[in-house]
Amino acid sequence: MNDAPNREVEVFTAALSVPVAERAVFLTQACGEDMPLRTRVEALLRDHDRLGDFLETPAVADADTMRAAQARVSAQTIGEKPGDRIGRYKLLQQIGEGGCGVVFMAEQEEPVRRRVALKIIKPGMDSKLVVARFEAERQALALMDHPNIAKVFDAGATDSFRPYFVMELVRGIKITDYCDQRALTTEQRLHLFIQVCQAVQHAHQKGILHRDLKPSNILVTTTLEGAALPVVIDFGIAKATTNQRLTDKTLFTAFEMLIGTPAYMSPEQAALTSVDVDTRTDIYSLGVLLYELLTGSTPFDAAELLKAGLDEVRKVIQEKEAVRPSTKLSRMANADITTLARHRNSEPPKLIRSVAGDLDWIVMKALEKDRTRRYATANGLALDVQRFLANETILARPPGTWYRLQKSIGRHRLLFSCLGVVAALLVLSLVLVSASLARERRAHREAAAAQHKAEVEAAKCRRVTMFLEDMLQGVGPAVARGRDTTMLREILDKTAVQVSVGLSNQPAVEAELRGIVGRLYLELGQFDRAESMHRAALVLSESLYGPTNLVTASVLSDLSLALFREGNMAEAESRQSEALSLRRQLLGADSAAVADSLDNLATLLRHQHRFSEAENLIRQALALRQKLFGPDSLEAAASLHNLACVLVDEGKAADGAAVAHELLATRQRDQGPEHPAVAAALTDLAWAQAANGQFSQAQATDQTALALQEKLLGPEHPAVAKNLAELGELLAQQGKFNEGHEVLMAAVSLQRKVLGEDNPDTLHSLGYLGWMLEKEQHYPEAEALHRHVLELWRAQVGAEYPPALSELQGLVRALVAQNKFGPAESALAGVLTPEFIQKPASADLLVQQADLFGRQGRWAGAAVAITQVLNFQNDHYRFHTRSNYRKITAGGVPFQ
Repeated sequence: MNDAPNREVEVFTAALSVPVAERAVFLTQACGEDMPLRTRVEALLRDHDRLGDFLETPAVADADTMRAAQARVSAQTIGEKPGDRIGRYKLLQQIGEGGCGVVFMAEQEEPVRRRVALKIIKPGMDSKLVVARFEAERQALALMDHPNIAKVFDAGATDSFRPYFVMELVRGIKITDYCDQRALTTEQRLHLFIQVCQAVQHAHQKGILHRDLKPSNILVTTTLEGAALPVVIDFGIAKATTNQRLTDKTLFTAFEMLIGTPAYMSPEQAALTSVDVDTRTDIYSLGVLLYELLTGSTPFDAAELLKAGLDEVRKVIQEKEAVRPSTKLSRMANADITTLARHRNSEPPKLIRSVAGDLDWIVMKALEKDRTRRYATANGLALDVQRFLANETILARPPGTWYRLQKSIGRHRLLFSCLGVVAALLVLSLVLVSASLARERRAHREAAAAQHKAEVEAAKCRRVTMFLEDMLQGVGPAVARGRDTTMLREILDKTAVQVSVGLSNQPAVEAELRGIVGRLYLELGQFDRAESMHRAALVLSESLYGPTNLVTASVLSDLSLALFREGNMAEAESRQSEALSLRRQLLGADSAAVADSLDNLATLLRHQHRFSEAENLIRQALALRQKLFGPDSLEAAASLHNLACVLVDEGKAADGAAVAHELLATRQRDQGPEHPAVAAALTDLAWAQAANGQFSQAQATDQTALALQEKLLGPEHPAVAKNLAELGELLAQQGKFNEGHEVLMAAVSLQRKVLGEDNPDTLHSLGYLGWMLEKEQHYPEAEALHRHVLELWRAQVGAEYPPALSELQGLVRALVAQNKFGPAESALAGVLTPEFIQKPASADLLVQQADLFGRQGRWAGAAVAITQVLNFQNDHYRFHTRSNYRKITAGGVPFQ
């Protein structure tokens, strides 16, 4: 327990950092019922305040007070004033003052001329505690680089060794006053709030907690373009997380002293226990800020908290539940709610309705007493606010079916109306077509010209097909641009049924429509339904036109793509090879259809790690498309996608990145900034950037692609899930395993939902999750996951398929890390048969086997394995085996 003199000094020092108007409240909180302590501290504060007015020493004072007074009297004679110079800065005017520091507006004259803010410790206040806090703020600001956080330009010390730092001069007013003075609407306030969340997220990523987020520490200024820019300031009580040190000097929170402002303080800050706070304490403060932006007041009345004692303040913060913002508004007096609504450019009933519901859920989730139930990150809170503004379902609210439907209708009223009309027209057209065909049959029943009847039927089939094709493709996801695809799926499902039932006597029309519906199913990520439609279309095409026909070739190509997306590589390759052969036979070597099959076949080979074969086919397709359509065409861009991917796969990352940039530029120019193909090109670029080690650029590119895909394709499209998985992998590659694990788990959850457990995309994500568990040294969990994924791969494509071999390597790594050498050896032996050892694909496993033998001192066996690896050194694989040579030679086994 602290003794009385130390306790007195701690409270006195802390009180100096509190504005004079707020000191009484602070002393009530800090001293509680200890009135003698409060009396002594108040005496010290009075002496401190009087020293600026006279030089006489108090007649009665203890020795500590005398020394403090004399120090401060001396300090007053050397304090800075406007007109003085500190380094290369001329002080212009004092613009702020706290208990321990003074802020001046200053002018920097070189190397650039500009106005800045210079903060310096007051003379006589440079105790170890104050200097530590000052240096912590300086270091916290220096770590960060964000447009919504005040920037640090310079730092140093005066001739009297008092530290100072120079930062951006923010000319603004606190965020709540800014919003009220300009009568900003709720939506406009939320846009400002999102920027604040993004600034706090940046601080958290740098390992900094603010711990005192409130309106007066968030100033809103104006950019050159006239846009509002909120800037977070005053990291004076910022705290480093475990990953970041702010200062080498001791910086501690005094026992039973609250750090922060009570009205914005989280329950764990008020607890005063040894349990450390984390980033979620700032999430709570952001929740209070959002509450105040919406209702004009904090959840717990600041004036009431000021009157309460320390224990009562802590009890309110920790135990009392805040009322929902909409409830707060509805309980206001008429005059108050009218004034509040006017400040938000609204009317009271409308304001209450706008806050009730989703905003209530968002605010109350941020204000959860249990921090595990709050938003995990400031970015998560910002994203939910963005979802609200976009009229999308929010994560804070339980997603009931009726709620999701309301959101979909609210976002897409016009689309739902149009889709209803389209559905009605579709059904009506099928009925009319059937009736029309029936009438035609009756009209020509007695006609003797069979050829004439066939021509009529063919003409009608073409008209029907063109009509329905235009309608169906007009509601595809590439056209819908992110609008809810649930209704699109329903239309396709109904169309599929009608095609089977209503057109059984029109096989040509049925085959064509099945192909259209199958392609749309593929675009929507419904791969199994796409396969079913294409298989039926293939049967019809072969019966109508025979096996050697361009229609049949087209259906074979479409079926191959569906099989590929389902992971059926063997049949997909076979079907695409058939399509390529037919197209070459019927069209010759120089045709667009041949280029399509070449490109599709290359994709299949690339996913089987047959990279050199894939690159050869891709370059053939690219040359053909450039010849037919021009070098800058969208058709050529389709081959650029594949070429960028295979170059990265082959280790030519720089070349792959150059191709990816070319692809992105082509698609943005020809398809506009918002198109699914542009999002796919961004994903390619992110992958290439990561392969070049540009992880921060890759992460930013991937996040841009992810946001675009969610907007255009919907949040549950397979492409969104795959991109989310790639983002998790990027975070892990940067060592951000906690963030990466969280993102990858979200991707796996979505993939399991929309694709299934055994889909290749899901299995790839699960395999990478196993690798992350290894890196986090959760070896038993990694072992179990690798076993599960390995079994699924083997059941689907066999033991020698590259992803299955990769999972086997992961399983062996996890076993070896646990010293389970026997199971690891058995796992390898099950695959390393005499036949498989002759294949280059065995090389990675042989290296693992050599390492495993070496760990057990079985050097002869290790030598045999490495010798077998050497057979592949000039083939498809290159291995770094020097360490293995040294280990085995050290074991006493010379190489042949």
